[in-house]
Parts: sequence; C-alpha cells; structure tokens
Amino acid sequence: MPTENLVLRTVYVDPDIDDQLREEALAKQVSKADLFRTYLVAGIKAVKLQPNLFKVEGARGGPALVLRTVHMDPKLDEKLRVEAFDSRTSKNDLMRRYVRIGMSQQDASTTRAVRPSKRSANKREPVLG
Repeated sequence: MPTENLVLRTVYVDPDIDDQLREEALAKQVSKADLFRTYLVAGIKAVKLQPNLFKVEGARGGPALVLRTVHMDPKLDEKLRVEAFDSRTSKNDLMRRYVRIGMSQQDASTTRAVRPSKRSANKREPVLG
C-alpha cells in the first residue's frame, strides 16, 4: 500500500488481538498493518449496521497493551478524532474497540472458531482439591 497519502498512527492493542493479527498475517502473507486497517474499517461498518455492538465494554485492568504503528487514510483518522472527541474517549480506545469488533465480525462471517492466543493458551487454571 503506498503511504504518500496516509498518516502514521500509533495504537495500543490488546495482546490477544496482536497475536491473532500476527497469525493471520503469516497465514495470508499480508502485513499486520493491512489487516489492522481492514478490521478497523470492518468494525466501523459493523457498528453502523448494529450500534449495540459498540456498547460492549472491554475489560479494564487486563494485560498490558502492545504498541502497534499503522499508516491510515487521513479522512478516516479525522473521522475517528471527531468521534473520539464527541464520545469523550481516546482515539486509541476507539480504534482498539473497532478493530476487535471488525475481527469478531470477520470470525462470525467465516464461521471459524476463535482460537485462543498463544499467550492465553499458556495460562494454566489452578487445580482445586
């Protein structure tokens, strides 16, 4: 993707999302940034069709976030800035939520099961007894 008309944005994403983006990027042989942009736009479109999707809040106090840098269309960046200001939230949080929604919509449309990330798969449940 040519970057001459794009703006560079740095976003903190959930580690499980970053893991899923990496696995899918490797499988599809595309960049994580391309997938991020695809899922961001898909999430925005999904929320326009079903506004109740956006009402689900992410877990607070979860794992540390991962830093991700992507080039994006300046018009989309401006739209996100205005929406973040109007909703009194950070643009980072808004983008994170849209990407998660976009990925979940893609998962639902392809009917593939959501795989646990490598990080969450390594966590062990305590044995009671």
